[in-house]
Amino acid sequence: MNQSKIPEGWEEATIEQLSNKIQSGGTPTSTNEKYYEGDIPFVIIEDITSQGKYLKDTIKHINNKAIASCSTWKVPPGKILYTMYATLGDVSINKAEVCTNQAILVIFPNNHRIDTEYLYYVLLWYKQFVYRHTAQTTQSNLNAGIVKKFLLRIPKSFKEQQKIAHILLTIDNTIDKTKGLIEKNKMMKQGLIQDLFKYGSKSKKLKNVSINKKVHDVPDNWKVKSIARTSILKGRIGWQGLTTKEYLKDGDYFLVTGTDFQNGKINWETCAYVDAKRYFQDRNIQLKIGDILITKDGTIGKVAFIDKLRKEGTLNSGVFVLRPRNVEYIPKFLYYVLMSFVFDRFIENLKAGSTIAHLYQKDFVNFEFPVPEDEGEQKYISQIFDKINEKIESEESYLQKLLKIKAGLMQDLLTGKVRVAA
Repeated sequence: MNQSKIPEGWEEATIEQLSNKIQSGGTPTSTNEKYYEGDIPFVIIEDITSQGKYLKDTIKHINNKAIASCSTWKVPPGKILYTMYATLGDVSINKAEVCTNQAILVIFPNNHRIDTEYLYYVLLWYKQFVYRHTAQTTQSNLNAGIVKKFLLRIPKSFKEQQKIAHILLTIDNTIDKTKGLIEKNKMMKQGLIQDLFKYGSKSKKLKNVSINKKVHDVPDNWKVKSIARTSILKGRIGWQGLTTKEYLKDGDYFLVTGTDFQNGKINWETCAYVDAKRYFQDRNIQLKIGDILITKDGTIGKVAFIDKLRKEGTLNSGVFVLRPRNVEYIPKFLYYVLMSFVFDRFIENLKAGSTIAHLYQKDFVNFEFPVPEDEGEQKYISQIFDKINEKIESEESYLQKLLKIKAGLMQDLLTGKVRVAA
């Protein structure tokens, strides 16, 4: 793993030397549904990749008849669960008695030599070397024989191991709390979308209206409008001869494609560029502040709002630009409509019974949406969503910082580069 000098007070040992037992599980030999009517958690790779450090429950549960039919077995709580197939090197510690399939290796740490929590973090950090190894060989999966030979560097002092694990656990807890806040705010946002597009922020009365051929309740001071009657919808006509060979790595004019959409915005870092001739070729798709962009190819119906422009920009043929005609609505308000269940249902209806991979202009112009007559109410609702989006973005930015700090700490602490007092 590392050819550098072993830190003083540390040693090298294989997984096999640090363990009392290493064994994978198995899958019931029959597809008999009755095998999955038990209450014993049955661990598959998805359980580990979705839950992270501590595995508390599983997607599937089995009974004792299922166990008797195959090589799976009951794993006591507090063991290391390690993925060997597909997603390699993910790790969890089971909090309850479980069974596992053959893709999961169970490691019983020798607690006279290594702390379980510390081993979890070492194996998690070791994942980078696992992928490097498989990339250099034809080995697409791991097996118990390979994992047993993993050579790890560990402090000889059990207390030093525990202190390192505690430091990493502390930042993990902060990461988990931050993720929780992000999810809480996202759920709050979805709840607000449901409430505000049904009840509005001012009216106390509702009325039944038809929106996209379905009956909805909306505030009585709202109207139903359509893209055709309220908006200017433009896109690059065909490719206008534009080919991917003309995509530039740098330049003065961004070229926005469907792959550049990220969380309702354009990720300018991933954008290609085009030359001046291509930019000035079609003024209708030259980007402006306040534009709404919608993908019409591939993953259709992704939406982004242009709130700022670092450089001038234009579109490829896979993206529409949407602008209000006169003052039919505030662009930011329609952007939030397009980010809501109202537009999701419209797209789902278009896809129903087909393999649609394109959003045609003739279909999109028929999209109907509810909008307050009062411009002030449109602004107010938009500001509510702006504020909660700012909260989510702030927490997500903080989460990225925490993940970088964790990566740095793991590099320093798990190699002995930075020592903690034993």
